[in-house]
This record gives sequence, C-alpha cells and structure tokens, in this order.
Amino acid sequence: MNKKGIFIAVISTIFIGVLIGVYFYFKPASVSSTGDADFNKDMGVWLQELDNDTAANKSFANYINKSVRFDAEILDITGDSSVTLQLGNSQNPWSMEVYANFDASMKSELAGLLVGDQLTIQCVCNGLEIPSTTVSDDPAMALLDEVSGKQMKLSRCSIIEHKPVKPDVSRSHEHQIDSTSTEN
Repeated sequence: MNKKGIFIAVISTIFIGVLIGVYFYFKPASVSSTGDADFNKDMGVWLQELDNDTAANKSFANYINKSVRFDAEILDITGDSSVTLQLGNSQNPWSMEVYANFDASMKSELAGLLVGDQLTIQCVCNGLEIPSTTVSDDPAMALLDEVSGKQMKLSRCSIIEHKPVKPDVSRSHEHQIDSTSTEN
C-alpha cells in the first residue's frame, strides 16, 4: 500500500471517530425507563421474598440496572431538584420503604399527583439498603440500627398509568370540629 492510501485510511478513521463522538455527545440522555420492562412484579410479594432472604443483597443484584414494572400507592412526595415518591400500600404495608426518583425535567408530568393516588410505574433498580444487624456497643449506633429500615431505591422512573383517588375532605384536619372549643 502506498503512502497516499495509508493517509486516506487514517483520515477516514479519524473522521468516522469524530462523527461517532459528536453523535453521542449531542444524543439526549434517557431520563426515564420506557419500553418493555425486564420484570413485572407484585411489589408486596417481591419485597416479602427479599425480606425473608438472608442474602437479599446478593439476590437483588440480579435486578440492578434492570427495569421493573409494578403497582403502588403514593405515601409521600418529596424533592427539590428532582421528585421522589415514597411508594407503598396503606392497606397492606410493605416490609420495606420504596423510593422512586423522577428526573427534574418530569416535574410538570408529576404536578397532578397526590398522596393516596394509585400508580402503575416502571423504574430502574438502583439499590437495596439493609441496616446492619450487628449489635453495637455504642448506644447512638444501636438506636440508629433500630429506627433505620430497609429501603429500595429506584431511579429513571416513568408513570405507565395514573389512577387518581378522590380526596376525602371531610376527614381533613382543617375541616374537623374541635370538641374542646366553644363558640359564643
């Protein structure tokens, strides 16, 4: 091969590499889990299985960076730069806390959510936090072990179906009549 052919091959390779780099640089990052889920789970049953599993961290490793679809109820809504929902089932409490994190760009889609709403949600599994079961000599650490619960962290969440629940304003603390107060 002559010098001109080698020069053209090298320049072509560099040009193709730059094009690929520019494509990936400007390609928007995925902020939510869409498409078919890797797993469809009954979250209450799954969490109970993980809770009963002494090696839950090892068995949960099969789900890390995989998408899972499940039904849940919103127990709490928090977050500033991103929105985090604490999910659960108020009628049949789950054995651990589940936190679903949404990207900040999805705030407008999440604006209509209220505590108590039912969701079908799809997220990517990030981690499972299980507090240590060792007995600590430090009283502060022993107290921390008692109050810290098991937590499942999920990210890149997307709402598949939203079933709003009508709020019962008759039970609102603002509408309750205080029996100790007297009116003149």
